[in-house]
Formats: sequence, structure tokens, C-alpha cells
Amino acid sequence: MERRVVFSGWLFPALLLLPQLAVTLVFFFWPAAQAILQSVRREDAFGLSTQFVGAENFVGAEIRLVLQGLAALDVVAEVHIRHADLPCVVDARAAIEPGAPLVWPEAGGNVAAQTEYGDAVAVAAAFQKAA
Repeated sequence: MERRVVFSGWLFPALLLLPQLAVTLVFFFWPAAQAILQSVRREDAFGLSTQFVGAENFVGAEIRLVLQGLAALDVVAEVHIRHADLPCVVDARAAIEPGAPLVWPEAGGNVAAQTEYGDAVAVAAAFQKAA
């Protein structure tokens, strides 16, 4: 059996839809309209004066991007990096062995911290006693 709710008038269903319509208006349509409006205007740095420029903000955008990319390539071509290959270890156990290449020579070793918890002798004795 299918249950359906039938409203006797139009006011109550409209009131139920009103919050969703308000959320859609405030969080979707208003920001979208503001973005479109701001894309066709030019403002000064402090937002004190605004000038309508239409599609002028979009003219030549692709050319500017290409030119900026070419300028960046020229800069990259002038960069020279000097480096020396350093010895490395990719196994964690081998990295803590004596004589392994150091990550930071100032540290004196590759072990950052070492801790022990509990008493190994007491634990071994407890297991012996339990067995």
C-alpha cells in the first residue's frame, strides 16, 4: 500500500520549499552572479573605483600565457646546477649499520632516537614460568 501526503492548499508546500530555495539563491546564484559581474569590471587596488570593461579582461589571455611560458623557459635555460652524487642506502636496516652513509654528518649516525620499554629479562622469565 502506498501512502501519499496531499496538501489542501499551496501555502504549506511553498513554505516547506522556501528554505531550500533561499539556500540555493544565497549560496549558488548570488556568488555566480557576483563572479560574472566582477569578470567584466576592473577595480582599483582598494576597490574604491570600478570601471566596466566588458570582454577586455579576456582579450589576449592565451597570448600572455604563452609569452610567460617562453620567458620562464629562457630563465630555466640559464640555471646551472652543480651537484655531487652522494652514497645512499635504500634499506632501513642497512642505514643503521655502522659505516653506512650518513644522512646528516653532523648527527654522527642515522638513528634519531632509540628507546627500550620494560625489562626483557623479567619478560623472558615470566614466559618461562608460564610455560
